[in-house]
Amino acid sequence: MKIIDLIKKSFRIVVENPTITLFFVIFLIISNFLAPYIMIAQSKVVALIIALCIFFLTTVFLAGWFQMLKEVAKEEDITKLKDKNFFAIFLEGISKNGIAVTIGVIIYLFLLSAVLFLTSEIALRLFGSLDFIFRDMMINASGSVDNALNYLQNLSDDQKFIIYGWQFSFVIASMIYNFFFLFLAPIIVKDDNKNQLIKPFYTFISSICFTFKNFLGVLSVFFIIYLIYFSLGITKAIIGSNVILSILILFIYIYFISGALVLIFNYYEQKSNSLDRSDCIRENEVINIVSEEN
Repeated sequence: MKIIDLIKKSFRIVVENPTITLFFVIFLIISNFLAPYIMIAQSKVVALIIALCIFFLTTVFLAGWFQMLKEVAKEEDITKLKDKNFFAIFLEGISKNGIAVTIGVIIYLFLLSAVLFLTSEIALRLFGSLDFIFRDMMINASGSVDNALNYLQNLSDDQKFIIYGWQFSFVIASMIYNFFFLFLAPIIVKDDNKNQLIKPFYTFISSICFTFKNFLGVLSVFFIIYLIYFSLGITKAIIGSNVILSILILFIYIYFISGALVLIFNYYEQKSNSLDRSDCIRENEVINIVSEEN
């Protein structure tokens, strides 16, 4: 199936099966309800406990949601998805993948922090230090958002060049990082006999291998997802503070994220079961049949 057909199939699945987005919306409501309490907590211990609760809520949700998306991708006839008990599948995913997903998220955040740290060191040497921003804003722009914006607009060309250089560095580093780990989700919930403590480490290696084996296809999926993402970001910036349109954009974001993940799972499922893969189980059998016919 071509990429464009997978995109159509993925977003059709999301539109015709609102349960997929419903779980995502419920998670967003609960996490956004808890998040403000971190800032208003009376002690650091309470704030830490709330933050840990949100973290484990996130990993539990991802474990169950990814299991749902895996079952969706395995179903060739999408009309049969309406008969599936997604709540039972969600609970199954929590029990099967909860530990692996939690460790995987920790590894992902740790590696991302390392990448961003290295990026900041490179940007520091290439473009210069950002110390002037923090120093000058503390003196000239403290306590006022408008003054802070005016300050940034009145920076010299050299200072703006430093800021843009840092921004460009972080954007490129984040994109490259996410490109190689785009298929972490379907791999970490893949059915295998690996230990839940070892599986997350294997998942990161498998994601890189899968990316190189299907480089052009993965690049196409990655490019399409990021193109839509940046388009939505530009649209949101143009809309500004319009409440009605902002709510509309929020719903579009929810469907976009859900559709993008379904696309990732569908593409992985297609390539994992394709006879055209370089590591296909029946590859030798196909080669032998062709040689016999010749």
